[in-house]
Amino acid sequence: MPKKFENTKCIYCLKYFDELTSDHFFPQCFHLPGSPQELKQLQVPSCFECNQKFSKLEDELSVSMGLCINPNDPKFALIGKKAIRSVNRNCGKNDRDKDIRYGRMKKLASSTIRGDLVPSESVLPVFSYSPKLGKEKQIGVPIYVDALNALGEKLIRGVMYCFNENRYIDDKHIITVITDRHPENISSMIKSSGKYHDMQPSLSLGYAVVHNDKQCGLFEFEIWEKLRIFGIVDEKGVCNQKEGGSK
Repeated sequence: MPKKFENTKCIYCLKYFDELTSDHFFPQCFHLPGSPQELKQLQVPSCFECNQKFSKLEDELSVSMGLCINPNDPKFALIGKKAIRSVNRNCGKNDRDKDIRYGRMKKLASSTIRGDLVPSESVLPVFSYSPKLGKEKQIGVPIYVDALNALGEKLIRGVMYCFNENRYIDDKHIITVITDRHPENISSMIKSSGKYHDMQPSLSLGYAVVHNDKQCGLFEFEIWEKLRIFGIVDEKGVCNQKEGGSK
């Protein structure tokens, strides 16, 4: 059941509203069978506009990522098969639904790349080529960096709210999301002084919050035991000093 939030602000845009919608901390379209009930219950206050924006982004990401998963893998079969159905016009419930699926398929088809033309360094870790087929027989499905960064920021803001006394990250802080590599130094620091929550097969997360500024911290997420997203929250002034010192 969705929670009701009143007289508070959206955790994403930080604007105040008389009444807010309830947004699931972890996208519902990413949920896998067997995930703990707790994951479904984690909700955050969101304005209607931000809720709709993330809903669209999450649906598109779940399709793109789902098409990169082997639909015959029993553990993740639901995600792969759901993604395939979402671009299959014949699976539409009515004419409008069929048109939406067909449009999604056309958009996806126009952006895919033949496997042997995809630079190896552009392939997300874990979402690699199948060893059973030649690269020229495989298809590269685009998963856009901006979308992954937006998902990472959403998850970080959600962790601060759900697991840290309904805390918001204000505009005096900056969120950095890392998706193209696995910075093990972040993992080791979270392991030594942070907390972990295992909600697999959908999600596992870890975080460590700075004691003297509880909006700052380190974050680590693993989605579907495959995609890893890391994050850092720091004061803007501190980030600028670090950037200046590294030049």
